[in-house]
Amino acid sequence: MTMTTPTGDAGPVAVPEIRGMRLNVYRALHNCSNGISAWFGQVTVIGIVDETDGGKITPVPDWRQSGPSDDAPPVVVVVRRRFRSVNTYPNEKHAFLRPFHPAGSTPDGHTPWYMHGGNDAGGGSLFTRAVEEVLGYPVGEVLPMHDRTA
Repeated sequence: MTMTTPTGDAGPVAVPEIRGMRLNVYRALHNCSNGISAWFGQVTVIGIVDETDGGKITPVPDWRQSGPSDDAPPVVVVVRRRFRSVNTYPNEKHAFLRPFHPAGSTPDGHTPWYMHGGNDAGGGSLFTRAVEEVLGYPVGEVLPMHDRTA
């Protein structure tokens, strides 16, 4: 199934349906999140955004199980370099989950800035294996949700 999106004078163009893997949200006892993890028990991870390698969304074939829904909004795994002032593991990659915003979907066209609000999400070995492949080291079963805006 595909969706269509308007493209101006050229007419509609087919866009592949967004699909991903459901992850369970794990809330901290005293979370301070005002984001999606405070309101939803599940999210749908749709791909990895490796900011150390161009920043494009890379879908993971093993994750293409279901589409986002009203009760499981879309998120992406973001991979960044962790800059440290000490020489222990300098420039090590780290990963977190962030709400997905299609290009141009916000008023200024940029992705909002998010921080960790205390909640995490995870979904088993298919999820973990793909993230570990990008990072190059084991990450455990859950990643922090960076969905808090203030």
